[in-house]
Amino acid sequence: YPFVDTSSGGGIRGLIRAVDRILALADERTRIIPGHGPLSTRAELLEYRTMLQTVTDRVAALVAEGRSAEEVLAAAPSAEFDAKWGRSFLPPERWVPMVYADLAREASRAKP
Repeated sequence: YPFVDTSSGGGIRGLIRAVDRILALADERTRIIPGHGPLSTRAELLEYRTMLQTVTDRVAALVAEGRSAEEVLAAAPSAEFDAKWGRSFLPPERWVPMVYADLAREASRAKP
């Protein structure tokens, strides 16, 4: 899973927007050089984007329900992706709370 540097102004939704911009520029012949990992293709970047959006949507829904970070982690919103994305730098036990904190902060700023 990716590190989202929220302390420097980054956010999961910004990461998704950045991936969308790359996808708009890429075609089937494009080779993508990630910050970590092997050379990638547009199809693989699309798979990554799907994972990011799916987990974000799931965590955002749980945040909207008022769930705590512990409850969100227990709900395993990334479970279907853990075998592929959660075996190196950030395991789901660290990544899901990172996404939760970002989205909870976003939700609290949106309240009047």
